[in-house]
Amino acid sequence: MNSLLKIYIDDFLSLIYPKYCAVCDAELNHEPEICTLCRAKLPFTQYHEAPNNPLYLRLQGRLQLQFAIAFLKYSKKGKTQKMLQKIKYGGNQELICEMGKWYGQILAQNDFAKSIDVLLPVPLHKKRLAKRGYNQSMVFCEGLAQMLHCNIADNAIIRKKNTQTQTRKTNEQRWDNVSDIFELKYPELLNNKKVTLVDDVITTGATLEALGIEVLKAKPASLAVLGLAVAL
Repeated sequence: MNSLLKIYIDDFLSLIYPKYCAVCDAELNHEPEICTLCRAKLPFTQYHEAPNNPLYLRLQGRLQLQFAIAFLKYSKKGKTQKMLQKIKYGGNQELICEMGKWYGQILAQNDFAKSIDVLLPVPLHKKRLAKRGYNQSMVFCEGLAQMLHCNIADNAIIRKKNTQTQTRKTNEQRWDNVSDIFELKYPELLNNKKVTLVDDVITTGATLEALGIEVLKAKPASLAVLGLAVAL
């Protein structure tokens, strides 16, 4: 489609179906999901520039990782939390895919594509997937993969238990809640591959640790962790 024609069509549609910023609710003007001002003010971690960042140190000793990074800092009542609520409970798949493309472009410019063969989104149990309609970590992977030109192995591992939410649980309770909940189905998709586990929000890392332990059974070439956000 001619780019000028597309702009005219988008302008016409915006009059009927205006889109609003996922952070400040201001009306968008040809901007993808988040207004320009909010994009500049998001709490970026810059962890891709710091190998020994706080997330990597948090997971150190629990999993042998090539890297551990996250795009945004997460805090209660902050900009990131507001965005994630619209992703998880508002059904905004376009937003999390856009965040994946944005972060993927940054990572590609910093040579991370060389360190990733396969993205593995944290699986949802089939009951929760049916209720929500989509796996937000999977949609985030789709955006990342477009920019990093890598594969997504979303069916390599399944979630065999429908666990309770991790919210308001202690660290010990979080681990008990996710211990032995994953099952490796297709090890050949991960064998000798540079595998990166992908989650939307990383808190204690208990879920990723449980997933990583299962991935290691497939004997990957390396293991890494990537999140949209990390809780402070």
